[in-house]
Amino acid sequence: MKRVLVLTAVWLGLVAATPRPYLPPPPDLSALVPFVAAPLDKPPVLAEAPLPPSPMELPPLPLAALSVPAGDKPLAFVPPALTRHR
Repeated sequence: MKRVLVLTAVWLGLVAATPRPYLPPPPDLSALVPFVAAPLDKPPVLAEAPLPPSPMELPPLPLAALSVPAGDKPLAFVPPALTRHR
């Protein structure tokens, strides 16, 4: 019995130590992507630009009307409890 356990442990150790198959590295794709630089002929963006005046004045919004529900709350009917007959 001890010999079987030793052989099983050796076999598991050898199976676990098998090297992975060789995989080539992925291709270098950096040559396909052109180098991008910031354009120098555009003006810088102003962080605090003044807003233009609104084209027309809007009237204030009316307040929402409060209303109560038209009917009673719907109720679910409760089925009678199941009883066991002995």
